[in-house]
Amino acid sequence: MIVINNENNKKIKIGLEIHLQLSTGKLFCKCPDIGSSEIKGKFTRRLFPTENESGDIDIAALQEERKNVLYEYQITDNSCLVEADEEPPHEINADALETALSIAFSLNSDVLSAVSVMRKVVVDGSNTSGFQRTAVVSTGGYIKLKDRKIGLTTICIEEDSARRVESSNDYTIFSLDRLGIPLVEISTSPDIETFQEAVEVAREIGLRAMLTGNIRRDSDAIRQDVNFSMGYGRVEIKGISKLSLISEALVAEENRQKYLAEAIGILLERGGFNATTLVDYTEKIEKSESKIIQKGIASGNRIFAGKLENLGGILKSGDYRIGKEIADALKLFSIGGFIHSDELPGYGISEDEVNRIKKFLKSMENDAIILISIPESKKDIAQDAINKRMEKLSSLNFSETRAANEDGTSRFLRPISGSGRMYPETDIPNIKINKSTLDKLNSVAPKSFDQAILSFTEEWEISKQEAEIILSTGRKNEFIELCKLWGKPREVSRMILQFIPEMERKYRRKLDYNDLRVLVKGIATKNYGRISLEIAIERCISGNDIEQVLSSEDIRPLERNELKVIVERLRASGDIRKENIIAKVKSETSRPVDPKTVMEIYQNS
Repeated sequence: MIVINNENNKKIKIGLEIHLQLSTGKLFCKCPDIGSSEIKGKFTRRLFPTENESGDIDIAALQEERKNVLYEYQITDNSCLVEADEEPPHEINADALETALSIAFSLNSDVLSAVSVMRKVVVDGSNTSGFQRTAVVSTGGYIKLKDRKIGLTTICIEEDSARRVESSNDYTIFSLDRLGIPLVEISTSPDIETFQEAVEVAREIGLRAMLTGNIRRDSDAIRQDVNFSMGYGRVEIKGISKLSLISEALVAEENRQKYLAEAIGILLERGGFNATTLVDYTEKIEKSESKIIQKGIASGNRIFAGKLENLGGILKSGDYRIGKEIADALKLFSIGGFIHSDELPGYGISEDEVNRIKKFLKSMENDAIILISIPESKKDIAQDAINKRMEKLSSLNFSETRAANEDGTSRFLRPISGSGRMYPETDIPNIKINKSTLDKLNSVAPKSFDQAILSFTEEWEISKQEAEIILSTGRKNEFIELCKLWGKPREVSRMILQFIPEMERKYRRKLDYNDLRVLVKGIATKNYGRISLEIAIERCISGNDIEQVLSSEDIRPLERNELKVIVERLRASGDIRKENIIAKVKSETSRPVDPKTVMEIYQNS
């Protein structure tokens, strides 16, 4: 039996690929990166892989082609003919490219003087063209983590994929709202030694990128892919959305490979696995009381039986889960799974029925049997998927691409892509970067997050804590723009970090930044104060129309002479004093009141 021991743990290698969406508009057209949920139209496509310059076809693309899926695309108001692949790409988004270059300089990476765009074959439906445009902007680099340097390999800028909306057996729906959004990909060397270190590296890279102020803040705007090796090949886990899940995903993958290797060790000791043949068993089991069997037959499926040599007791027993590995491979072809002997008798299938199946298949003591309900047309596909999966696992080379689940586990997605995936983009010439632009970007790129906080604190005269929150949450550019409109950095900081979140919690509604900008500009133009702005913000968050709020008399602050009349009337009525004058004045009006002015009038009258 193969056993994972402490010696093998020394071979653990971890690398990261950090993907960050930019808020600069789409990469190869003028469409914005934010759109509405309204669907403007639809079209469908089937996609096929293409050869690279050497005539090779990527193995992962070939697997996708075998699924024979029809893809439907929903046209959105932030997509155009470029996203539909009905028009050549436009000139690259300059702001997006400069943002990627700024990140590269910040991470000590060697920036290229010219950028060449390539096509990466992707035929899983997430790109209408069957490929993704991507370009390397820099190579090498590092980040410091305590007393160590973690190396970087490349920093790329590429198009994000279409957003999956719905999937069925042979049909998948995508939205074009996300397709073409600029995505910066930062890849590390396999220098990371521990699971917690992987989390820290991802956090540091994310914080450094946030300093540009151009990173989107949507829930899926930052995604991490983890590359993991512990002696059985490289596994890439794609689409980890939260930092906290990186460590969980690595723990789950380490355990998966550990127990998988042990199970394969048992299999090899028994003599290994020989290819299975699925046999139509429908008529022999059609009278079974199993609801699964009856449902399958009623839907028009056939029930196939197969023998898995030497896999008895390790398909699903204790920590061994080879059955799940096979089931994941079948799901890629919209085959929902199978029943196996480690779970039987069960699912309404009796022990007598199990014994009859074993006898029919001439199953030996260490063999497993399976039942699978599928259309007859998928019999060869299912058989091939099972045999290829077991052939791969039996080699003890677990290299593959897996998709992250929300609970930290992962599922088989496709083989690791190779060099056959890339070929040049002929519609976009090489992009030369002006030296003066590179020098400017390099001169302002912060070389640490702490340095950026210090500079921001000094420039805008806000607290270090406020600066850290603004920068780490990607609000730098918004803060600067609002300060230029309003002119009071401390008030802007309080507004976006305290007041607006408080109002959003109160009304359970979000305030769009574009609406906030209109409000701030409108209030500043009228020369109203902070209180008027806060009232306007609250009314908009509560659901009122912006134009109506800005034109409302209720947000116009009381002038000094109007306040004086109220104070004198209250004084004549009797019960006012220094401690309650502000509250008394506010109770007399629904319009904004400046407490400082009220107190001056009270004390001087």
